Amino acid sequence: MYNHKEYQKKWRESHKSYKREWAQKNKGKYKEYLKSYNLQKNYGITTEEYNQLFIKQNGCCKICGKHQSEFQRSLAVDHCHNTKKVRGLLCHHCNSAIGHLFENVSIMENAISYIKENVN
Repeated sequence: MYNHKEYQKKWRESHKSYKREWAQKNKGKYKEYLKSYNLQKNYGITTEEYNQLFIKQNGCCKICGKHQSEFQRSLAVDHCHNTKKVRGLLCHHCNSAIGHLFENVSIMENAISYIKENVN
């Protein structure tokens, strides 16, 4: 009986060295390909659209305003998880903060009030 998962596993194993060699030889192309693929798959935007956002924001995080050069990671694509609409580019810290606060405006406002009340 034909087992597609088993076939895929065997194919991956038999092509491992080819894939590794190709990736090494085409490092820049492969990295760009992966970035492009992930932008399209995860956010529905092209590399060009990402670059346009980057230019529009002057290469800075939309929340904290720090420039991309101050971080090791690229600016992340921030999007609404309900509508899938892209909102802008954020640094890892700001993007994580929004996620940890569940994208909930009320919780964010409470956090702001808390910080303001406890400033020394």
